[in-house]
Amino acid sequence: MMFFRQYNSMLNEANKGFAKGMFILGLFLIGFAMLVWVLKEVFAFIAAGIFIIAGVGCLSAAVKAWLYNRRFKSSISQNEDGFRKNVRIRYDETEL
Repeated sequence: MMFFRQYNSMLNEANKGFAKGMFILGLFLIGFAMLVWVLKEVFAFIAAGIFIIAGVGCLSAAVKAWLYNRRFKSSISQNEDGFRKNVRIRYDETEL
């Protein structure tokens, strides 16, 4: 019995390149996992630092928004007539 195979060198080279890339990626992932396993306390400390910095940023944004809202409400309550100082409404008389 004879088997006929169609040989395509471009497809073969692409397959070799893909296999080589996957092999390197696999070695990289295994090496990174080993590094994390060995240095887990260092990575945990770094992750904790990132979360603390993000938490402080969220708290500062919340305090700024609260202070802005408080200042805005106090400025509205001072102007009982509903008008603001130094605000001019301009309109073109031809549009009316």
